Order: sequence, then C-alpha cells, then structure tokens
Amino acid sequence: MVQTALADDFLTAFARIPRRAQNKVHEFATKFRENPRAPGIHYEPIQHARDPRLKSVRIGLDYRAILLAPDDGEVFVLLWVDHHDEAYRWAVNRQVDVHPATGALQLYVTAEDALPAVRAAQAARPEPADTPASGRFSELTDDQLYAGGVPRALIPAVREVYTDTELDALVPYLPNEAAEVLTGVAAGMTLDEALADVLDRMEPPAPAPVEIDIADVKAALERPQSGRRFRVMDEEFDLEAALAYPLDKWRVFLHPNQRRLVERSYNGPMRVLGAAGTGKTVVAMHRAVWLVRKLLPAGDKVLFTTFNVNLAADIRDQLAKIATEDERARIDVVNIDALASRILRDAGEQHRLALESDVRPLWDEAMDTHGDGPWDREFYRAEWRDVVQAQDIRSLDDYLGARRAGRGVKLRRSERAKVWPVLARYRELLDEQRLLEAEDILRMARRYVAERPELRRYAAVVVDEAQDMGTEALGLIRSVAGEERANDLFLVGDAHQRIYGRSVPLSRCGINVHGRRSRHLRINYRTTDTIRRFAMRALEGERFDDLDEGEDEARGYVSLRSGPEPEVHAFDDLASERAFLVSQVRRLVDEGIPPAHVCIVARTGPQLDDGYAPALTAAGIEHERLGHDPPRTAHVRLATMHRVKGLEFPVMILAGMNRGMVPLATPELDSDDPVVAAQALKRERCLLYVASSRARDRLYVTSSASPSPFLA
Repeated sequence: MVQTALADDFLTAFARIPRRAQNKVHEFATKFRENPRAPGIHYEPIQHARDPRLKSVRIGLDYRAILLAPDDGEVFVLLWVDHHDEAYRWAVNRQVDVHPATGALQLYVTAEDALPAVRAAQAARPEPADTPASGRFSELTDDQLYAGGVPRALIPAVREVYTDTELDALVPYLPNEAAEVLTGVAAGMTLDEALADVLDRMEPPAPAPVEIDIADVKAALERPQSGRRFRVMDEEFDLEAALAYPLDKWRVFLHPNQRRLVERSYNGPMRVLGAAGTGKTVVAMHRAVWLVRKLLPAGDKVLFTTFNVNLAADIRDQLAKIATEDERARIDVVNIDALASRILRDAGEQHRLALESDVRPLWDEAMDTHGDGPWDREFYRAEWRDVVQAQDIRSLDDYLGARRAGRGVKLRRSERAKVWPVLARYRELLDEQRLLEAEDILRMARRYVAERPELRRYAAVVVDEAQDMGTEALGLIRSVAGEERANDLFLVGDAHQRIYGRSVPLSRCGINVHGRRSRHLRINYRTTDTIRRFAMRALEGERFDDLDEGEDEARGYVSLRSGPEPEVHAFDDLASERAFLVSQVRRLVDEGIPPAHVCIVARTGPQLDDGYAPALTAAGIEHERLGHDPPRTAHVRLATMHRVKGLEFPVMILAGMNRGMVPLATPELDSDDPVVAAQALKRERCLLYVASSRARDRLYVTSSASPSPFLA
C-alpha cells in the first residue's frame, strides 16, 4: 500500500508562508494524503540536488512543495514548502536516509555545508590560544559516533568541534537524534546515558541486533526513533488540526522517550521528572488522551489535576488541539482546590474558604489574647502550617508529642504549652466564622471520598506540577484514584519549580513509585541553551528532591537550541527602565515579531499596573494583562511571575528585578526561624527559575535603582 508521511520541517515552513499560499498548500496536502499518485500531482526532479529522490511539486504559480518521492517506492514524505527559489535552495543540500545503526529516518544537511559552518565558528573564537588541545568528542571512536546516529559523512565535521560554540554551529546540520546524543555527551552524560535517553533504550537490548534495511523507508517510519521528526498520515492523524496549529508541533511529534511514557501500560503509579522545557505537561496531556482513547473502557473518565487554577485553564485549551470532543468530555481538567470544593458540595457540605484578609485579624486576636512569649506572628503561622495543620493536631496532648521536623526553632515541652493556646484559639475563631483553610477543605474532601465511594468518579488520575501538591492534596489524589491498580496514577513534576508549599514524599501519601515506575526527561525543547543556563544559575547552591525520598540532580539536562545570551540591563531609575522597555518592544515588533509573542513579566501585579502598563499606554503600545481567562487580543502580554508558570513566549522581558522585589521582602523571608527564612528564599529562587525558563528564544532582564542579588 502507498503510504504518506509528514516531516516536522514541513509544518515549520507552512507556518511562515502567507495565508493566501497556506490555503493552496492545504488543498494540496489533503489531495496528497488521499492519493500521492493522483493524476494532478506532477513530481519534478530538482536540478543539482544531492539526493535524487527529492522532488518538487508546483502549488499555484509561486510555491513549491519538496517531497521524498522515489520513482519505485511506496512511501511519499512531505518535507518542505516555500516560495519557488527558496524551496529549491532548501532542497539542494538536503539528504534523507535510513541510518544503518539506529534505523531512524533522518533528514539532514549534507557534509559539504556542515564543515564550513564549524570552521566559521572556529574562525570567530575570541581567544584562539585558549582552544582545547583535543576535540570535544576525541574520546569517542568513529564507530561510537556512528552508533549515536551521526552519518558517516558528517563524522569529519564532528571531529572539528572543539568548543560548545562550535557544537552549536554544527547542530542545525545534524539529524535530531545525533544532535541530542552529542549535546548530552557535551553536557557530561556518558555515551551510554545519552543513548539511553535519546534512542529509546528504556528496555534491555534485544539478544541479537536487528539487521536494518536502509532502503525500507516504511519500516523506518514505524520505529520510535523516527517519531520525533516524521509522522505517518494514517487514519488517526488529524491533518486539519496539524495545519491549523503548525507551530504546536508537540501535538504531532513526540520524542521516543515521551511516546513510550505516554503509550505504555503501568502496573501502578508512574512518576515523570524533568526540568523546565522538557515536555512534562505535553506528556501528561498526551497520557490523558491515550488513557481514554486506548487503555480505559468506554465511558470511564480521567481526572487531570494541577495546583494552579490558571494552568488548569491553559491545559483545557491545549487539550482541544489533540483530543476529539468526545475524548475531552471524558477528561475532567480541574485544579486540586476546586476539585476538593466540588466534592464537598456534592456531599452537601457548606463551607467558605478562609482568605488572607479573613485570617490576619484572627491571628491578631489569638495573639492578643494568649500570646505569652518571644514569638512573632510568622512563627505562629509557620508552627500552625508545618506542624498543626500538617498533622491535623486537635489537642494539647497531641501537640506536646508531635514531630516538628523541618522547624528551625526548637521548643521545650514547657514552651509548647505556652504556644498551644494561640494555635487553639485561632482554630476556635476559624470555627466561629465558619471558615476553612485550603488544607481543611482538602482533608475533608479526602475523608468524604474514603467514606463514600460514589464520590470517586474517575478510573485514572493524571497530575501536573506534582511538586506543588501538599500532604492533603496528594492524599486526596490517592483517595480519588482508589486502591492501587494498573494505570491509576500518572504524576509529572520538578522540584526545581516548587513555588508553593513544601516537599512531601509521595510514599508518605500512599503513592508508591519505587523501582521502574519512574523516569526522567532530560532534553529541553523550549529554551535555548543560553537561557537554560541563565535560569539554572538562579538555583545554584540549592538541593532538590525527586518528589519522594531521593535527590534529583540537574546533571544531564540539555537544550538542543542555540541562541543569544540573555541581556541584563540595570538602570538608575524607573523612568530609564520604562523608556528601555518601550523602545525594546517597538524594536522587536519592527523586526516582525508578533506583539503577542512578547511578554513583560514582573514580580507583583502593582509593578505591572502602576509601573509598566502606563508607560506602554503612553507610548501607544497596546497590551493585555494575563489573568484567569484566555487572552482575547493579539497585543503584548503582561503577567506576574506566578502567572506565567506553565506558559512560554518567544521573547520575555523580566522587568523590575530589583532588590526588595526579587526576592520579595516578606515576613517569612525575615523570619527569626532560619528554616522558614531558608524555605522562603528557596521558593523565590525557584520562582525566578520558572519565570526565566518560560522564554523560548530571547530573554531580557531589567532593573532600576538596586538590582536583585539573584542577578549578581
């Protein structure tokens, strides 16, 4: 049977051409998918093309599609589309092969062009005398490079790489998996580790190697290694959606490790870890769709939950791009607090969430009445949160015997007896006002679900941003999922992005992920490597857990994309900073960057509303502040650092990164309890990491007066 496929480069090219041309390409792609040998499709050879199997097809008067269209083969692949001359220029030096060692279908630039690119980077070395004595990959043999997916013809170019800058220059010329292996090795991974991450070697190797037929393109397309770059246009492929969202290539092309995580059946809970930009949320969304599409009986529902209400809304919008209407009806996307409130309403329980404006006067009254000691309000609030609420303590006797692990101020038994009346009075005042804190609501919901099985409506639960879930939230998730069974829980998270709450081991909440039920995603698809390094520097000196009782090291996380260094600008006053922001936004838009691709981010809402929004308005630059609802305009975006969690933008400007703002001066940060202060500082570092890692291509950081100490 004749088979058609699509390369990821085709969607990149499609997104760049004018709307008028896109309509004609859409018509052609539909016809091509139905029958690539239709009489109206005329394949023309490309003069001087190094790969004779590449052909062009006329689309209208001015545009050409480039395809892999062998004269005697049964597989036709759409590779590129562009204006006439540009399309031919792209095709002349491209090669499509099945790699004999990996079996992947590869699209790459021929060696004649790769070597000059590396040598041009060598010529631009700022200090030629500092060049290392040996090549970056001198410890790898030619056969090892070949086993890593490097075509034989490109190995001489790899041998010319001495620095990371030269590797960045070579990456665009390499097949994807070869670039990933080399980047991983350059970042400190062993070759075996890089091969395991990149070439889908999650399972033990086969007893004997499989012989690969390099002429069999159809077989190559069926291998997971090809899935990151090519997609067969079978019955399950939604061409209309692919062309409607050509830049959202995560919908169509998954890395082999991502696809394996999504499409596998597990005998219990599964944990996926990964730094910012490694595709955890993408994996979680595809997993939810796969559950309702393939693994669960018809009618069974999936809960997709996360900590943040904004992120839940964003995920609902993104699911519309990969799931049918019927599938979305079986995936309930709701943040964890809203889920708990819904359960209580369904159980007939009336409740009201205690807001900060509610609890502050209650603490004042409790301390005025019973405060007898040297402790301030932040000490009592931390003791309440980390000891009393965490262990659901209701009596003095229980408090006297409670564990206080993680608290920096030690209390003798007599001191606990003096502290307890304030904590007890605060609880009484909450009850009198009929108020419940978020932890109380989660706890009550968990108990209702445990006692009333009819409230358990889901066959499986997918959790995004699991690092932000506390003890009661994870306990509720375990209760909603029911007893441990196959495919019950799928959790993704990253402790480096924990900006709410504290570390809570999954195992202490009844969620067992030990053994093979845990995987790491290490390849950053979002940001350039320069932005990744800038973001990681915010976390230097801190240690992070693996969401359970182990430690998660950042070693091995790599980004495959190169780009300019983030720019840091410190101004003497706010007026100068505002003037820079206005001029920079204008410059970006003049370069052709859509305004909605630019996001200005600040630590707090008042910084945006009082400081930067008025300056943009005065300059005639239209903008929209991101809130709970999806954006309604194509204007420049404004958002707080918390709001951009889970989002990404081609260009980000972190504004107002001033001392006193980042980290934000709070009572917790100034607490006499060293543990409370250290945790607050760590959350602020994580917040800067989260915000800066949202930038895809360019990052600008500005401050006025005194810059943040995090920028030192």
